Amino acid sequence: MKHLTTPSLSILIAASAFAQSAPAAATAWSQTHNVALSTDYVFRGISQNGSSNGLSISGGTDIAHTSGFSVGFWASNQNVNEVGNESIEADVYAAFAFKLGAVDMSLGGISYFYPGASDFNTSEVNLGAAYAGLSLKASYALTKYFNFNDSEGTTYVDLSYSYTFSSLKDLAVGLHYGWTLGEGTQFDYEDYKVGLSYPLLGYTASLAYTDANALGINYTGKVLDKGIVVFSMTKSF
Repeated sequence: MKHLTTPSLSILIAASAFAQSAPAAATAWSQTHNVALSTDYVFRGISQNGSSNGLSISGGTDIAHTSGFSVGFWASNQNVNEVGNESIEADVYAAFAFKLGAVDMSLGGISYFYPGASDFNTSEVNLGAAYAGLSLKASYALTKYFNFNDSEGTTYVDLSYSYTFSSLKDLAVGLHYGWTLGEGTQFDYEDYKVGLSYPLLGYTASLAYTDANALGINYTGKVLDKGIVVFSMTKSF
């Protein structure tokens, strides 16, 4: 009878040690979630709560790949136009991030859905660039822009800057200026925001002031030239 050879004890021990010390394969995908409670939901300088002045509850999830590709979902309660169209806004978006020298670039798209008022559904594509806390992003409407007639092609330009003071326990300041370049019945206007945020009890507390320069313009029941102060608490996990 032919005898089968068996591995020596030293070989088994070495193999076991190698298996335990070998690093696990890096996970290509990562997922994060967020929830927030705010005194208002302001989108491009316009309050989405209208005259109801109710609290805004929002949340979302984001999935990212090491290649730079990401997808996400975000939703919030809101009031579309103050004529009884209380609704939920549900956003679905995707983007691809890449480097252009020292500049962080992104190319993406987003669709805004309103189950209670589907006429306001809007889809955009966007291109963004960021460097040293300064970011510039342009969004272009592929569909009617939030139910304005002949408003395809409306463009929104977002210029923002943020800085975190590590010496002040990560107090952060954020500045924003936006331009809405309307098509069709969508009018042109500008908006700005100044905000502070601070880590607090495992959350991020934020206080911001936002306003728009469309003096006297009434936007589906929402006056734009009224400054808005918003306080929010956000949790990411």
